[in-house]
Amino acid sequence: MKKLFIYSVCALAIVGCTKEKDLYQGDEVNRAAVEENVQKVFGITFDPNQDWKMITKGEVEITANAEETSRFKIASVQVLTANPFINPAEAKILNEAVAKAGQKVKLSFDVPNCIDTLYAACVSAEGYYRVTPFTLSQGIASFREEAAGSRGAYRAPVAAPRVISEGRNSDNTNMALKPNKSTNYRSNATREDQWENSGWTDKFYDIEATIEDVADFTNDERNELYNVITGIMPENTDNSAKVYESEYSINTANYFYADGTQKPITITPVRCGADLLGWESLYYYYYNPAEIEGKSDAERALFLKSLPKFKLLECGDALVGLDKGATAEERVAYAKKYYTSWRNTTRRSRTYTLAYFGDGEPTQGTTGSYQFPAGYRIGLMFRVDSVPEHPTLVSQTNAPVKSAVNFYADSLLNNEANLYAKWYFGWNSATRQTGINYLGENKSRAAIFSANGKAYIGFEDLVDKDFNDVVFEVNGGVTLYEDSIKLDRNVYTMAFEDQRLGDYDMNDVVIKAQRVDMTHVLFSLEATGAHDALYLRNIDGEVLDTITEVHKIFGQPDGIREFVNTIEEDPHVPAVRELIQVPSTFTFTEDKYLPFVYNQTRNYDVHISRRGEDPHAIIIPNDFRYPREYKCIRVAYPEFNNWGEKKVDETDWYLHPNVELIYTKSIFKSIVGE
Repeated sequence: MKKLFIYSVCALAIVGCTKEKDLYQGDEVNRAAVEENVQKVFGITFDPNQDWKMITKGEVEITANAEETSRFKIASVQVLTANPFINPAEAKILNEAVAKAGQKVKLSFDVPNCIDTLYAACVSAEGYYRVTPFTLSQGIASFREEAAGSRGAYRAPVAAPRVISEGRNSDNTNMALKPNKSTNYRSNATREDQWENSGWTDKFYDIEATIEDVADFTNDERNELYNVITGIMPENTDNSAKVYESEYSINTANYFYADGTQKPITITPVRCGADLLGWESLYYYYYNPAEIEGKSDAERALFLKSLPKFKLLECGDALVGLDKGATAEERVAYAKKYYTSWRNTTRRSRTYTLAYFGDGEPTQGTTGSYQFPAGYRIGLMFRVDSVPEHPTLVSQTNAPVKSAVNFYADSLLNNEANLYAKWYFGWNSATRQTGINYLGENKSRAAIFSANGKAYIGFEDLVDKDFNDVVFEVNGGVTLYEDSIKLDRNVYTMAFEDQRLGDYDMNDVVIKAQRVDMTHVLFSLEATGAHDALYLRNIDGEVLDTITEVHKIFGQPDGIREFVNTIEEDPHVPAVRELIQVPSTFTFTEDKYLPFVYNQTRNYDVHISRRGEDPHAIIIPNDFRYPREYKCIRVAYPEFNNWGEKKVDETDWYLHPNVELIYTKSIFKSIVGE
């Protein structure tokens, strides 16, 4: 290994706590003595096939062909241990290389044996991610989906869209026109006065736009999307703070922005988390942002309340594939029959294309376009219809939906409906009483989030605030706003026992390492729990070198060899780190690349254990919390013996410590790039 430069060197004070002697002493001893000691310490016979390897070497050819946009340009490719949109805490970078769009890059990597599925990633300079799964046996990864099916493929509709109805008053407009006059539009008269002079004057329009039947998700796609949605917006959880404080909500008011490209904007229902699906529909509207420049919130709300709203889809029909020509009566019958099986459904059936009909109110027969002017704002409205025949809710004395309610992604448009819903959605159960847990005025009814280059919007149709009752995927010609993701690189820990007849607390020398890129590894000397004179080998840095005794690397004077970072009660000493240049063929699975320890006091080397040997030195593929002083690894990690006896069992034993017996202060923190 070639030395490159010192990244961090931390001097330290001498630790005052010492150990009088090792539990097992001896110079060169024969194999029988070692085996006798192993039996005494571990109390088992190790699997003769146990090679102590917890890492597999892999290689993948990544085609950096994730779709680029004005906001996403590929800067690098990575191999990850998990999907960062589902398990960001578990997603670690195994290797990385600079890449351009379309380039093929071969990356070698070392993966923990307990991981079956890996992820290739295209990453922008801003930290936006596109990922795709692959397995070790595949050896290739690509991001294009067109060949496999519908998502990601943009096909311009053939026929021009048309408006097929005269405008009819929206539910909100009718409410504004009939306060305190019609029982068809109220559940509690004392709340209806809020509609008078509310400014609602909009109309609903039916349109004839492109509806495309699409292939359902594969099981893998379904599971992955379910995990993304429920990971970001967990079910039966109050997600309102997350929704209202999100950057998307703050910066865009929950509108989608037309990007001005030739790609049509499509919406696909993909998830149902509620049982009102058969009584719900989706509308959209749009406007030129120049129209509201300089307006107050109240003025903006009045403008938005006057815009025409276009009916795009019936949620139940779209998600479960009910016949497109079904009548309203047939839809209700279908909903009554199947509503219980809709809940917690993740699937796709149809994609709907939004159409632009010019500004102002259209007339019946108006022909539109599938391209929106660049920068136009596109808003969504979720309509909950009257459900007097709902199989479950009809039995309640205060049925939750007595007439239709319209909920908007834009919080400014929900003032009346949200307060109305306080009384509208009444419940008789102990957990949902009338007037309890409603959202309140000027609160959005939708959560917009992005994952893996796609945008999603989930609506809240009642009052539990999980915002995933129906989820839609929005694709095509919209500007995608997404959060950058910061992932750490995977850490590998090398833990050494310095004595032939050892106590196996595996902390006599502890080295942690992190592969930074194809040719650099960040090595970190973390601890020493030995009194013998020890030297590093097969590592040639300026500080982590082969000529300085380990205790002295930590800053102790010549001849003083006290413990460092193995006794929990002692002050923690900063690790000593150095970035080392390595060959591009470097791997943690081969001895020729790995550091080992020379015990000068006893005149022998300690290499990573091989097949048939005792576990005197092991490499663990994570930020390993090694045992405290005097605590044998089999006690600190109760599953260690199970794995030792049978190498295919408990392969993730190192993730399940007895926390009272491990050293908790040595937590690896990457300093690369700081």
